[in-house]
Amino acid sequence: MGTGNDWSLRFVGAAGTENKQWEGRGGVPGIKLTALHHLFDARAVAVVGASQDVSTIPGKPLIRLRQHGYAGRVTAVNPRYEALGDVDCVPSVHDLPDGTEVALIMLRADRIAQAIVDCGQKGIATAVVVSSGFEVDDVPGRKLNTDLRRAIEESGVRVVGPNCEGVWNIPNRMLLTFGSAADRETLHEGPVSVISQSGSLGAAVMRELQDREVGCRFFVSSGNEIDVTMMDLCEFMIDEGGSAVIAMFIEGLRDGWRLRQIAAKARVADVDLIVLRSGQSKEGRLATQSHTGRVASASAVYRDVLRDAGILEVVTLGEFVDATQLAAQRSRGLRRPVRRGPESGVGIVAVSGGSRALLVDSASRRGVPLAVFGHNTEKGLMGLLPDFAYARNPVDVTGAVVSSPQFFEDVLKVVAGDDRVEALIVQYANGGHHQIVQHAGLLRSITETFAKPVVVGLLAGHAVTGSELGVESIVVTRDPEESVRTMEWLYRLGDARVPTTFSDRPSLARAVVPVTWSERVHLIDAAGIESPPWRLVGSVAELDAALSQLRAPWVIKASPEYAEHKTEMNLVHLRLSTRHEAVDAMHMIQRTIGDGVHVLIQEMVIGGQEMLVAARSDPDMGPVLALGFGGVLTEWVNDITFLCLPTTAADVEAALRRLRSWPLLEGFRGAAPLDIEALVTASVGFGALFVQNYQGAELEINPLVVLERGRGVRALDVLAMPGT
Repeated sequence: MGTGNDWSLRFVGAAGTENKQWEGRGGVPGIKLTALHHLFDARAVAVVGASQDVSTIPGKPLIRLRQHGYAGRVTAVNPRYEALGDVDCVPSVHDLPDGTEVALIMLRADRIAQAIVDCGQKGIATAVVVSSGFEVDDVPGRKLNTDLRRAIEESGVRVVGPNCEGVWNIPNRMLLTFGSAADRETLHEGPVSVISQSGSLGAAVMRELQDREVGCRFFVSSGNEIDVTMMDLCEFMIDEGGSAVIAMFIEGLRDGWRLRQIAAKARVADVDLIVLRSGQSKEGRLATQSHTGRVASASAVYRDVLRDAGILEVVTLGEFVDATQLAAQRSRGLRRPVRRGPESGVGIVAVSGGSRALLVDSASRRGVPLAVFGHNTEKGLMGLLPDFAYARNPVDVTGAVVSSPQFFEDVLKVVAGDDRVEALIVQYANGGHHQIVQHAGLLRSITETFAKPVVVGLLAGHAVTGSELGVESIVVTRDPEESVRTMEWLYRLGDARVPTTFSDRPSLARAVVPVTWSERVHLIDAAGIESPPWRLVGSVAELDAALSQLRAPWVIKASPEYAEHKTEMNLVHLRLSTRHEAVDAMHMIQRTIGDGVHVLIQEMVIGGQEMLVAARSDPDMGPVLALGFGGVLTEWVNDITFLCLPTTAADVEAALRRLRSWPLLEGFRGAAPLDIEALVTASVGFGALFVQNYQGAELEINPLVVLERGRGVRALDVLAMPGT
């Protein structure tokens, strides 16, 4: 993948018509760019398998095109009709008029492959396949899938779907869909685009956004993504330039390794990316598998990769719509908080004393920082507030706001003017529905004068919108929890930084993994990671020689070619300090794995913190690095974070800081700080080695002991196995 946003556009004449050919020097190949351009700017479309029975799926797309005033040419394909209403109907794809750019195909699954071949022969660039029956777990389904892939490859036609609900292009009034969500009188045009691997869920989101009068641009139900993927669509929409928000419902990404670079493009283009995903639980993953023939990757990998990419992930359908609407409002003037320092954060001005506690509790739970007011701010508030009021954050203005509007304005200006206040929550009491209308001009003035976002909270009931107040630059919420949630989202939308490293297409070659301990030590040496001094011994004489060369205490354990997970099998013996203990340990291991078999003796590392560093090829995201709490309690503690490879020292340190065990590295309860710099360096080197030589395998150092600052790290055990 390229790293720029540079696309060249050329025009090529074909079959007597003008074709726009996009040549991409980036993530989406040029041929896909061509097809996606045709898809979103089609001047002539065909509905293959159209029917006159409007109660059926094949009978609905022509209605949707008519009712929304699509200005391009529409032709139906069905040998049973000469016309369907005022739409011409031809018997086959070969009979379509020249210049047809997109075909919506609604045929039986066993006829789709031939229809794609026919489209290619006719010069149709893109097909949207509604039909289902592909990628299911049976022999006929796999054959249909194979046949369709072969047809795509041979024809050069780019395919959206199969098993999808179609495509909306609201600016062009081209709604190639059968879905009921498009059956509406009014379409609100605007900067929001939606991509969904579930057609019904994506259409429900579009219906709700349209009901809320949130302006939308594109909707694509990507279905099984046998060809055109969500990442292709997202990257195209960013480069196309008309979308300020792209909301995606994800079940699984076949090319998730592209996510970081696409998110970086979005950041540069000031496009907000919102994600809701399924398959976060074991049961959810099974449901996903039964629906799409695909199992989502581990939830934790998605969670961390999305967060690192600066993509706002939400967890419910309601949040998905709310967050998308919020991001759309940001494109119309709502600001993001700008982080200013360790004591900076949100300033709260509350009319309701009880709501102050709810706001603080919610902010703590959601990780939203609260500002520590400066001395001048506190002094200014004490000069304004009644003696019994609270002049620190959160501010309690009491009921005096009702009798003195000027007093309320003065308090807001003092708080908003504090350099540590990055954003403002104004929490009303029961009279808020009336007071907010009176204060609309004041609130607009506050956000414009101080260039900070303002979220206004009510106490339950219907919340008027900023647009209803004529103030697009503020958000009005129904309760304190929603206010803090909104502020959390604004912070997360603004927190992303453009990464400096990107993943290449993952290697599909199966790596040869090291088997013996000597080979594994050579592996970690190549990554710049030390192991404690060691020897392999198979007899008492060899053990005696090793004991004379290695400092006590010792560790004796099975060599990895005989057992990977040794603790559970009693194949690890620690803190050995005498020859007698060492001989007994060696003989106990040999009785389990074989008389005379060589065992590993190491100098025991004393002190430090055991961590885990691992690398594997994720089926969706490509090469990933796992960092976390290590040792025998790794699974029980379950404190692990993931990031894409290749990576940088800054990314690794940021990931480590997310861990609950991070304080142990800094020096917990008076303990000496540990060598975090060495841990970061080792992790980057290990990840680079994996990317260069071991993709397709799984490598793990556990434990990797982090010693006191300046003493480095030591790899005590190395796991290596072929990938699955």
